[in-house]
Amino acid sequence: MAASMGCTLWLLCPRDALATPWDPPCLGGSVLRLLVAQASPDSCAGPGGPWSISSGGGHVRVGSQEAPLPPGCPRGFYGKHCGKKCHCANRGRCHRLYGACLCDPGLYGRFCHLACPPWAFGPGCSEECQCEQRNTRACDRRDGSCACKAGFGGERCQDECQPGFFGPGCRQACTCSPGVACDPVSGQCGKQCPAGYQGADCGQGAMLAFLSRELSLQQHWGGRTVLGLAGPSLHRVASPARAGVRSGAVPCKPTRAATAALTECPAGTFGRNCSGSCFCEGAPCDRVTGQCLCPPGRTGADCGADCPEGRWGLGCQEICPECEHGASCEPETGVCLCRPGFMGSRCQDTCPAGWFGPSCQMRCSCINDGLCHPVTGRCSCAPGWTGLSCQRACDSGHWGPDCSHTCNCSAGHGSCDAVSGLCLCEAGYVGPWCEQRCPQGYFGPGCGRQCQCEHGAACDHVSGACTCPAGWRGTFCERACPAGFFGVDCHRACDCSTGVPCDAANGSCLCPAGRRGPRCAQTCPAHTYGHNCSQACSCFNGASCDPVHGQCRCGPGWMGPTCLQACPAGLYGEDCQHSCLCQNQGTCDPVSGHCTCPEGWAGLACEKECLPGFFGAGCQHVCGCLHGGLCDRHTGHCLCPAGWTGDKCQSPCPKGTFGVRCEGHCACRRGATCHHVTGACLCPPGLRGLRCENACPPGWFGEACAQRCQCPPGVACHHVTGECHCPPGFTGPGCEQACPPGAFGESCGQKCQCPGENQACHPASGACVCAAGYHGAAHAARWALGKDDVGGGRSGPLEPPGPWQLAPPPAGCPPGRFGPGCEQLCGCLNGGSCDAATGACHCPSGFLGSDCGLACPHGRFGPGCAHVCGCGQGAACDPVTGTCSCPPGRTGVHCEHGCPQNRFGANCEHVCSCRNGGLCHAANGSCSCGLGWTGLHCELGEGPGEAAGLARIRLVPRGQRRAPALPWREADPPGLSPACPAGRYGAACRLQCSCRNHGACEPSSGACHCGPGFYGQACEHPCPPGFHGAGCRGTCECQHGAPCDPVSGRCLCPAGFRGQFCEKGECPVRPRAPIRPLTLGAGQVMLSPLPPPGCEPGSFGEGCSRQCDCEDGVPCDPVTGHCLCPPGLTGATCDLGCSRGFFGPGCALRCSCGGGADCDAVSGQCHCVDGYMGPMCQQGESGSGEQREDPVLAGPKVTSPARCPWHLQASDVPSVNLQPLDHGAGLGRGPA
Repeated sequence: MAASMGCTLWLLCPRDALATPWDPPCLGGSVLRLLVAQASPDSCAGPGGPWSISSGGGHVRVGSQEAPLPPGCPRGFYGKHCGKKCHCANRGRCHRLYGACLCDPGLYGRFCHLACPPWAFGPGCSEECQCEQRNTRACDRRDGSCACKAGFGGERCQDECQPGFFGPGCRQACTCSPGVACDPVSGQCGKQCPAGYQGADCGQGAMLAFLSRELSLQQHWGGRTVLGLAGPSLHRVASPARAGVRSGAVPCKPTRAATAALTECPAGTFGRNCSGSCFCEGAPCDRVTGQCLCPPGRTGADCGADCPEGRWGLGCQEICPECEHGASCEPETGVCLCRPGFMGSRCQDTCPAGWFGPSCQMRCSCINDGLCHPVTGRCSCAPGWTGLSCQRACDSGHWGPDCSHTCNCSAGHGSCDAVSGLCLCEAGYVGPWCEQRCPQGYFGPGCGRQCQCEHGAACDHVSGACTCPAGWRGTFCERACPAGFFGVDCHRACDCSTGVPCDAANGSCLCPAGRRGPRCAQTCPAHTYGHNCSQACSCFNGASCDPVHGQCRCGPGWMGPTCLQACPAGLYGEDCQHSCLCQNQGTCDPVSGHCTCPEGWAGLACEKECLPGFFGAGCQHVCGCLHGGLCDRHTGHCLCPAGWTGDKCQSPCPKGTFGVRCEGHCACRRGATCHHVTGACLCPPGLRGLRCENACPPGWFGEACAQRCQCPPGVACHHVTGECHCPPGFTGPGCEQACPPGAFGESCGQKCQCPGENQACHPASGACVCAAGYHGAAHAARWALGKDDVGGGRSGPLEPPGPWQLAPPPAGCPPGRFGPGCEQLCGCLNGGSCDAATGACHCPSGFLGSDCGLACPHGRFGPGCAHVCGCGQGAACDPVTGTCSCPPGRTGVHCEHGCPQNRFGANCEHVCSCRNGGLCHAANGSCSCGLGWTGLHCELGEGPGEAAGLARIRLVPRGQRRAPALPWREADPPGLSPACPAGRYGAACRLQCSCRNHGACEPSSGACHCGPGFYGQACEHPCPPGFHGAGCRGTCECQHGAPCDPVSGRCLCPAGFRGQFCEKGECPVRPRAPIRPLTLGAGQVMLSPLPPPGCEPGSFGEGCSRQCDCEDGVPCDPVTGHCLCPPGLTGATCDLGCSRGFFGPGCALRCSCGGGADCDAVSGQCHCVDGYMGPMCQQGESGSGEQREDPVLAGPKVTSPARCPWHLQASDVPSVNLQPLDHGAGLGRGPA
């Protein structure tokens, strides 16, 4: 090589031998080839020592040659060929492919150009410092270590310096004398040392030591021989000529032998005193003669000519061998001098692969499958490679063999495949020519990676690096700005009132509910609340409004969400928290608690009853009751004693009644009255006995039978007047007996002449009269009946149509009439029929009482009201047929079913009109709206806040990597304190939550999150009827109108139903109960019903598990077990008969019989005595309903026989056993 090339080193190292581009060559490996060209010694020095090393393009250059670098770009470069320059600040590293800046701890931002905000540290500034800020100067942005202020130490600067230490971190030891304290901040002792000294005795100086170390690398080249690793073998070059060095050339570094003195003439001189100069073209000359001593291969006088062709050696005497391939013979040695590219003793062989040049001693530098020219060594590079050694891949703009083709790929966005020319897009680009950026949300090579940026951050299409919008930070913009900071990179501090956060994007203060103003320093004005104080309070009666959530703070005496509800009875004061002391239903003032006493009570706590004679509020009114009557202390109404009635108890009981409230009916016989107080019979003269049923005993008469008769022995004495003879028609010792049948007249001495069984003669006159229940001609009189007489349409006695005539025997009374001559009209109601003889009523099915005027009591029906209705759910039944009349909302034979869905009303015939999931009331069709709806038909959506308390839905961002937090708050940021404890919220958790019914409180705003079953701003409302569960979203599925639990939705079945949805009755519903005989005693038999539908006979209660306790199989209520006594029986177990004066089911009805008659305990029918007749035994022979007087006292009445007025009454004969006549009874047969 020419000397002008200077010193050039070729350094080729294995790929795994180079640690970094700046390390010494082939560190950890071996030099594969080192070629040194002899040149000027000055050219062998470079910036890196005895050689010059530079790097770039993925290779290391030593001199003019390059070697490939290992994977990875040098600092500051990136890209496929490391040709792009990074823009990362602060020593930030960039990704070798994408260029994304990888920041050191303590830095963040797209270019690592931002230091962490105060009190944040670590990679991406994602950690919060744990230092005690008041004791800390700074928090290291890289590792979070705390730099304590002077006087404080500890890992978090939480401790003050211990005695004997001072300064920042307490790392300096005090040097004070024993017993002398030093200041923990400055370390100053109680004693001050002079300048330049220190220590306990101020005797120590200060010394500063410096240490240095210098590393140097020396390379030496020794002698004139060069150690080379060239070719396939190791050898030494023995002389400059063999090394290819021309004569006269100076080696790079001569040896010391070159300067040694010679004993012979110096080279180039000869002769005496070495005065001659040789001219031998550098060859030595004889030191004596000066003759040129030509070396082998040279000839001529001055050795200036080479051996002639074909000759070699000394004197050119040797013949050259036959060299091939144009090789020449080396004139010095005779060796064939092969032309470049050939080798061998006769140059017969071409260079082996990988070698070229003269003697094939130069190793080819072609790599990457490049082919080496055997003569020149020039590399023919494979497609995709170029360079002297094919060491460089094609740059981004070329491809093909030796990179001879130009790429068409978009500039800067991609390179083409060095072999095929196809465009290989840079990260962030796609398309046939890499002309398109990655679509939104993707980045990287082939746009195959998905961006992970959150919160709307822009994603770099090349590196995927996130450019965070204002208010966010972190590698993926996943973290909001720390509390108190905002803006891009979170560098700006908020300017809000204490504890109020600001918008992380623009810094505007986010006023919590109840605050307003630029800095949220002002509370809401009166009557407003909520965010921005935008909601109007709905508080009444002077209540104030909580500025945060609008909850009304009621004044004393008021409560409720809007303070419209007065305190409940028994409570007063603020929040209705005080209990009233008022007794006996006294009401207290809801504000002051002052008691307002009801009528009949007085005192501060209404604890005193009114004194006798006073009544009303405060007992201020005076009673005016007479005859010892007490007045009701509440109303002043007189409570009359027995026997008195009227507003002021001024009147005795009406005739025929007595006792308390004059409810008792006198039981006296023969027209006697009773005492209005006690009911004791007041017998008229001539009568005696408890009921005045007997005449005076023989020999006595008059008042109380106290007078003795004065009649001769054997002569009758009238028991009333004392007369000594009986009036016509009467007989007996006291004239107390009517003439026996068939006799009449004075002393009953005459015989009756009346024909037929349905006629009788008057005991006094003997006139023939019709028996009770019959009419017709008594004395051969023929009467014609008008059409109005049939059925009781005529009210007066029958009139004869004309002169007396002979007529057939009397006939029975037509319907609607009864009594002697059928003169009386029946008084039976509701279709009842009357007995033709007595007028007693026989009631139809469904009615009771002496005149059939009482319908069956509730729950009873049928003949004698003996059947128990089987209608459930409070439904009524028809008293005649027992058919159930279902209330609105119920249906079924026994009203056992509720209306189907979307139906309501009577017989479920109406269609519901509720919308939006509203529930329809089965009875009236009113809509129960779900949360969020209102209006008559649930057609109106509620306004903001009106349906507060709905369950909130928390949206979790896609790709969230944090553990899930509680439903009402995000997970606490690292390093921050945990959320407020239960029941507290707000700044420093100072505020008290107002949530009710176990509602949870959101720790920042105090908003209530209601549990299942409740809703409202303070969770104060239970779910509307028909709804349940979280947010009241669940719909009850209960049947038969049963409600459901607002929390769990469990159906609360009424008595008589069971099952998950109350769909099952306690027992199968059976048809109406059949009738069975029931013995009442004394030979009376009636029909009793089996138990009503529901439980089986003899059982009741939930699941029909309890047994009835009723006598003789009487049924009981299937729910309560109460015995359902049939007519005529009463008592807890129906084991008692009715008391006198009562009748019907359970003996609950009062008899209404007059004339001393008793009523039937089952039907209430009156059993008339003493000649009375009619439904209530209040009609005498005149039919007027007046109490009749004793016939013996009044004497017999005689009227025109044509009217058939004389009725043979059992009451006319005092001694006769009193029984009503049968329809077939006659005068000759006696009493029926």
